[in-house]
Amino acid sequence: MVNFCSVANCSNSSRNRPDLSFFCFPSGHFRRLWKNFCRRCDPEFQNQKNPRICSAHFEASSIKKSLCGRKEVIPGELPKYFNPSTHQCRVSSREKRLEDRKRRAVDEKCPEPQKRSLTEEDKDICFLSDDAALLDHNYCHLLPNDKGTQTDFPYEDLEVLTSKIDALKQENAELKSKLSNKKQLKRELFVDDVLKDDESVKFFTGIPSLACFMMIFNLLKPFAEKLKYWDKNKEKKVSYQKD
Repeated sequence: MVNFCSVANCSNSSRNRPDLSFFCFPSGHFRRLWKNFCRRCDPEFQNQKNPRICSAHFEASSIKKSLCGRKEVIPGELPKYFNPSTHQCRVSSREKRLEDRKRRAVDEKCPEPQKRSLTEEDKDICFLSDDAALLDHNYCHLLPNDKGTQTDFPYEDLEVLTSKIDALKQENAELKSKLSNKKQLKRELFVDDVLKDDESVKFFTGIPSLACFMMIFNLLKPFAEKLKYWDKNKEKKVSYQKD
């Protein structure tokens, strides 16, 4: 978003003057003083929801930097320069002397590095072959079963994970066997649909409820296990036909 200065005859904006800061109007009594400084009575200025004044209209001592590095106007300070081009900010001699002292102190703490000629030993160190550099610390090619590559993973946890993996493999094999026997799978799915609730039992069997169906099933189960089925392919005669 582009910010514009609300002062009359000021064309500064964040687009053509990105080096300036644009301060929002304060609240209370100082807001009226800032509006009077702008010298504008047009409806556009009166209807602005968030008018701003650029930092060119303020003295340097009226602006401070926050902890995050953002420039802010000191509370209670007012804009001073209506036409900033006629009021160039001049640095006082005292401030100039302070800047010179700071610059000299930094230069004394950080002297320029002195150049020295390379000795034969330095040349031997600097001009190592590529093979020697690789053999010094080669972390790309580790030896098998290197203890340096092992972690602090407990052996007990490893056994637990191994047992879980074996159980999952066994479960996977059982599921594959069930999927291969489509006839048995179809029968099991049908039984699940029938025994889902009372309505499904009544729909498929005519029995009023699931509890009633299970009671009849448990009653007939011992006798059903002893039933013998007729098989015409068997040559052996069934004994119950003679009775």
